[in-house]
Amino acid sequence: MASVAATVQNGTFRMPILLPDLPQQPAARRLSKGVLNDLRALMTRTAQSGTAAGPMAGIPGAAAKTGTAEVGGGKPADSWFTAYRGDLAVAAEVEGGLHGAQSAGPAVAELLRIGNG
Repeated sequence: MASVAATVQNGTFRMPILLPDLPQQPAARRLSKGVLNDLRALMTRTAQSGTAAGPMAGIPGAAAKTGTAEVGGGKPADSWFTAYRGDLAVAAEVEGGLHGAQSAGPAVAELLRIGNG
């Protein structure tokens, strides 16, 4: 999910690098200007006044998206939260976390504060 947020921030998908010596594979194309503008506006609005506003409070320029993944079988839902600010994109997932803003959001917010401080 961090790569999704980074794509919205930058306009081009960048494959995460898991091993330092592996080259990053370039994306085939960029997002269209219209799609990119819409996604940026939606994530900015979510961080300012939507479901991500609580964790993103006090982090100017942040854009975010929260989520919940239903797992079935009577188990609590898993939550996720992804955000970017400047050139840093972060994501967190919490098993059984129920809601992204409450469970995963604080970890993402702290990383944005540390990384862009």
